[in-house]
Amino acid sequence: MKHQALTILAPALLAGLVSARNPSDLKHKHKDAIFTPKDMLALPRPGPVGVSPSGKLGLSTITRHSFETRKTVSSLYLINLNETSRSEPQLLVESIPEAFSFSDPIWLSDHRIAYINRTGADIGLWYRGISDNAHGEHGSAVTPRHLLDFPAGSSPSALKYLATAGKDSSAGGVLAFSAHVWKGYDIEETGRLEKEYENRGDGAMMWDETYIREWDTWRNPDKVHQVFLTSLNLHNLDNHQIDKLKKPVFFSPFKASGIWSLMQPFETTDYDLAYSGGRLHLAVQIKDKYLNYAFNSRRQVYLTSLAVEKSSDIEPTLSDAHLGSVKPDVQMVTSGDQGDVSYITFSPNGTTLAWLQREENGAESDRNRVITYSLDTQTLKVWTETWDRSPSSIVWSKDGNSLYLIAEEAGASLPYHLTHPGHLPTPLLFKGTSSSITPLDASGSRLLLGISTLTHPTENYILAFSAPKGGDGDKIPVSKVTQVTSWSHDGLSQTSLSEGEKFWFKGAHDHDVMGWLIPPRGFKKGSHKKWPLAFLIHGGPEGAWEDSWSTRWNPNIFAQQGYFVVAINPTGSTGYGQEFVEGIYENWGGSPYIDLVAGLQYILETHPEIDEERLAALGASYGGYMINWLQGHNDHTNFKAFVCHDGLFETHNMYYSTEQVYFPQKAPYEKWSPNNFVQEWNTPALIIHGGKDYRVPDTQGISAFTALQSRGIPSRFLYFKDENHWVLDPQNSLRWHHEVFRWLDEWVGSGHKEGLEKPSVRFQF
Repeated sequence: MKHQALTILAPALLAGLVSARNPSDLKHKHKDAIFTPKDMLALPRPGPVGVSPSGKLGLSTITRHSFETRKTVSSLYLINLNETSRSEPQLLVESIPEAFSFSDPIWLSDHRIAYINRTGADIGLWYRGISDNAHGEHGSAVTPRHLLDFPAGSSPSALKYLATAGKDSSAGGVLAFSAHVWKGYDIEETGRLEKEYENRGDGAMMWDETYIREWDTWRNPDKVHQVFLTSLNLHNLDNHQIDKLKKPVFFSPFKASGIWSLMQPFETTDYDLAYSGGRLHLAVQIKDKYLNYAFNSRRQVYLTSLAVEKSSDIEPTLSDAHLGSVKPDVQMVTSGDQGDVSYITFSPNGTTLAWLQREENGAESDRNRVITYSLDTQTLKVWTETWDRSPSSIVWSKDGNSLYLIAEEAGASLPYHLTHPGHLPTPLLFKGTSSSITPLDASGSRLLLGISTLTHPTENYILAFSAPKGGDGDKIPVSKVTQVTSWSHDGLSQTSLSEGEKFWFKGAHDHDVMGWLIPPRGFKKGSHKKWPLAFLIHGGPEGAWEDSWSTRWNPNIFAQQGYFVVAINPTGSTGYGQEFVEGIYENWGGSPYIDLVAGLQYILETHPEIDEERLAALGASYGGYMINWLQGHNDHTNFKAFVCHDGLFETHNMYYSTEQVYFPQKAPYEKWSPNNFVQEWNTPALIIHGGKDYRVPDTQGISAFTALQSRGIPSRFLYFKDENHWVLDPQNSLRWHHEVFRWLDEWVGSGHKEGLEKPSVRFQF
């Protein structure tokens, strides 16, 4: 296996600490080279950092795509999380296209990691040690070794490991994972049943109830996803006294209770395990098994526990024999009448379970509340009943006394600290969009954050802060932030990207509405030059344009190609309070449309540099719906071109063909269906759709294209047969960008005039 370490950490970016209120390290250095779609898609894409038990080291998987080889490579790096003793990330494992791949890296202890080796037919768990270097610091990696094989065909994922007697126990602990198995059969029979199914002689599938597919995959009615456990006895592992664990026993505590996922694998935030009181506790959240998945969003949290044995020669552990013989009791700990549940996590001492919960079934954008359940008293507690924001993730402090959250706020996702129930969370940082938060020490004074902005993809920062004087936990702490990774520095160092500018205006019902303005590359204030406009409309519909990075709809990519970019967060957008979110219910083409029109008029009045005769609107999903709605209501906007990606055209058929039926129930179809206004359509449009989009099926895009063609309107249909609701393949994404900019140039031109006769040259990719 060829390992080639990269120079990742740039000293200039890491020199010194900066104010958390305005961290200059998060700003991008301005240069002159154009930043192309190919440049963007070739940037490293970092995964979340898994932090070691001591909080001193991190693991992160970085993926990179090469347009020369048309291959994507994943690399696992070891990151030093010590701000005062910095070192370059160390390459531990790297995939080889079509030869070797890995996934799901986890920590077994401060000195051990493990990952799934997905090479060939035998998928196994591999282990490697992290040794100390000459200075007594962790850093050196030793040769990987094969620990165990997963049953053939089981598709293991979402690994978690729990040491049952301390985080550095030589005895080992319990490995948990999600597996795709045949309902009613043991996991060991999966491979045999897979072969029988493949050789069944026909291609028929049959269901007795709806919910036959989800997102981009058809559901096999005879298979389910379950959480499995197996014991990892690591005694003497570091002394090389064992090689490969013999015949591990795989046990699903919820199998007998029929608690499984019909469609999606469990993610690491869908289940958790903890050790307390001599017992192993396992909690999972799944769709309510008594309700039809397609018509309901309700999820329930189930809890079970297993006795942990103790022998004389090793620490407490779960023996294979014990795993195979127990039949644990299962308890539902949610109230039963709530809506969606997500992000379940045990407190460090294993006595309290926390999760995020929506109150209304079928309302996927209801406000998330923080809920805890005490295993000792068997009582539920709501922590954020009065907070008018909706957190997207939670994590316990190391001492288990408080929680850290991430929630949207006015065009960003911010980290918060929630000290106890009933108090408003305290924001910790006001720059960029945080995607992850991990406490690093027991004192709670250091946090690892993953942060992106409009000018760079996710990088990792250590936020160090001290409590305000007087010990008031509700006050914003004095804090400093240090950047510890710079994966994209080389790819961004020669270009100038805009940090964007927030603007506010009055929208429907006299509400204050926010948007982003990104000027085109080369724009100079005071110049009389006119520029075209790319007016971006986000999906969701309950979502928002944020100070964050995207490889699918990146405002700076449009600005780099010579367009003013406006991205408005209209009624229904998140981060402005629940009333604003719910303003879109049964109102899809009402208040949001009014907000978008008002925002466009505001921008045109305040920015005469924008050419009113060269306006283009683009959107995906709900944004695509709004494009089709604007087609029939363009008299107030004067757009000259549209781009509709995976947008709704006819809402009645959408209801009967989407896999998530509960979602469109919030829209009264007859009133807000774009096809009712086809007679008013007259604007050139590019229609884009994915063949595996089961959320908004491709017939919606085909119908819109047919409507345009039947009326003689210049139009084009771009189809990706293997993509879902998103265009994820880098090669396809490059083509997506090429066709979008080619279309815009045909109908509204660009602020840059070089090479207009050859779009593939003019638009630099």
